[in-house]
Amino acid sequence: MPVLVIVYLVLVLAAPLVLLVRRIAACGLMVLAPAVLCGAILQDRMRTPASVVSMPGFDDLALGYAVPLLALGIVAVVFVKSYWVFWTSWAFNLLVFCVVAYVASVVA
Repeated sequence: MPVLVIVYLVLVLAAPLVLLVRRIAACGLMVLAPAVLCGAILQDRMRTPASVVSMPGFDDLALGYAVPLLALGIVAVVFVKSYWVFWTSWAFNLLVFCVVAYVASVVA
């Protein structure tokens, strides 16, 4: 759960940064949020034996969402001049992390 708090802070900080013409820092934060999620998923996958996982394949499914978000964040860094790439990345990040927070609250 602390990882989700960090990710939400990153997403909340990124929006004002792009509005204050700090686009490079804001796009860098868009790479940081999915990278934290990928790291948490891989760490969980390495710690938990496959026989203990209640939902087999859930980490693969979560990585299926996290890796494209990371790629979209990298595209936002490469095309830092275009606002629509940043806001698309921001919206998809927010949508996916809201779903992750909902699932985490239901499971816990």
